[in-house]
Amino acid sequence: MTKEREEMANREEEMQTIIQRLKDSLSQRSSSDEETRLSRRSNNSSPNVENGQFAPPSGLNRRSFRIRGGSSSNADALNALEGRSPGASLADELSELNDTENENDQYRRLEGELKSARIRKSFAKDQNKALTLYINKIIERLLQHQDFEAILDSDFKTGDTKGPVNKD
Repeated sequence: MTKEREEMANREEEMQTIIQRLKDSLSQRSSSDEETRLSRRSNNSSPNVENGQFAPPSGLNRRSFRIRGGSSSNADALNALEGRSPGASLADELSELNDTENENDQYRRLEGELKSARIRKSFAKDQNKALTLYINKIIERLLQHQDFEAILDSDFKTGDTKGPVNKD
């Protein structure tokens, strides 16, 4: 189980580095695109009233729309690099979610078993303490009698009346 976790951690780390490289390349592309847009744009950024132009040229809007469309293709490429295909990604995510739920259920079950084992262990310890105290009290009572050796004799026979007789 720990081997699987290590493999998953290594794979996740590799994926994170790939994602970071892709993000860096995307940011470099977007910054280079902005530089080219800025160099194509006129130096006067305020609207030119003399030319009758109050809004930026329509070419800029089209270009930014193309860039936005390109970002979705970049996201598709990122998904492909991560091993997710666009059509099956939802099914894959659901199956991964189901797998993690099963793992969570197993973890909770094992955690519950561990708690119950700890409770049983604590209960057994308490029972052992109680039995020890009970046995100690019995031994103390036996030691109070004068002929306690006869009571504790291992050769004691059931028909032998040598033991103390209760006179109550």
